[in-house]
Amino acid sequence: MDTIIDLHDIMKIMSYDGKIDGFVGTFKISKLSNTINQRLKSVISKAGAIFMHFEMNKNLPFVSIEEITNKFFGLELDFIFTTSVDNNLDMDTVKFSILVTGINE
Repeated sequence: MDTIIDLHDIMKIMSYDGKIDGFVGTFKISKLSNTINQRLKSVISKAGAIFMHFEMNKNLPFVSIEEITNKFFGLELDFIFTTSVDNNLDMDTVKFSILVTGINE
């Protein structure tokens, strides 16, 4: 499925000075939160911005993704997330891309 990402969102995320980190993957929704937490725990407090994109089956309840992203809204950083539909994915599987910028150590 083609994904349209707003160029202004990417420009905003990439405008932060500092290191860049990111990762992509495909996980069962039940393992996604732990995977993201483990991978981001060392950089999240030092980051200026996060961009997340999730691809999921149209039948996966959006609340499954919302539970994962809610923790980022309270942080003092720019947080942008987008979603798209890929009905070739199993109902409980999510593909994701995460870009973290402005990491100052």
